[in-house]
Amino acid sequence: MFNRHKYVQISESDLVKHVGPDTIASLKHDGAAYFLKINEDGSANWISRRESVHGGFPDKTDRLPHLASIKFPKKFAGNVINVELIHTGNQDVEKDSHRVVSGILNSLPARAAEQQKLLGPIRAKMFDVISPEFNTYKEKLAHLKALQDAVGKPQILSVVKTYEPHEFDTLLQKTRDEDLEGAVFTSSTKPESENPRLKLVHKQMHNLKVSRIIQEVDINGNLKPSMGAVGVVDATGREVANVGSGWTKAEREAYWRDPSLILGQLIQVKSRGIAANRLRGPVYNGMADGNIDTVNTQQA
Repeated sequence: MFNRHKYVQISESDLVKHVGPDTIASLKHDGAAYFLKINEDGSANWISRRESVHGGFPDKTDRLPHLASIKFPKKFAGNVINVELIHTGNQDVEKDSHRVVSGILNSLPARAAEQQKLLGPIRAKMFDVISPEFNTYKEKLAHLKALQDAVGKPQILSVVKTYEPHEFDTLLQKTRDEDLEGAVFTSSTKPESENPRLKLVHKQMHNLKVSRIIQEVDINGNLKPSMGAVGVVDATGREVANVGSGWTKAEREAYWRDPSLILGQLIQVKSRGIAANRLRGPVYNGMADGNIDTVNTQQA
């Protein structure tokens, strides 16, 4: 598919080594990574940045009627933009929810439209330019701002908010206080060919396969007619977690009645890292957004 920029994961203690006066940062949203491809006639396609388990890169334009209806100025024809599709409720005030985004994007088109009328629209945060090419990230941000202004719908299509070095402590405190995924740092003036994005995350995300269902037990040790957790395996077939958090009561009951609804499915699991070769504090975060991952057992 389209090339994407190189990302390097760093720890908070390493951040000081990379921060300079030209460093800028943005929140790492908990959404779905997509390409916005603008066509010659001003229409656009919204294409997943992660390959489907069935092969190819899914085009989900028909699940995004409000974004698909945008007519882009022809001067932006041929542009390919990196976006994060996020869901923050009807009023754009809620915390990012990958679970809601994945639920909508994996629904049939009519159902996806209905869900967005009820729950609020999926919004697109533009954060990088694949085409045309620019020398610096500062130039890319200026281009994205021009695109946002030309479309004139910042409530659904906008550039990510950026932060300057004097705001980094506040930004990181916000990610911790609000239990957000993390932040991304990069130079605004270094040539893009030698300017990786530095990703600082508090939570790790993995796409994993549901291999078994574990029955729920009440506080007295009695079995309940519902699912308590699922066992998940990575690409090597190794079980890496039992995921018991993040499920609704309705999901627990439905999956226990009919295990085929979830067994063998790929789900996204967020965790606080790895200990003793298993994920720490795993939580169900919605359906997977790409192929199954291999969990790095050396990662702390």
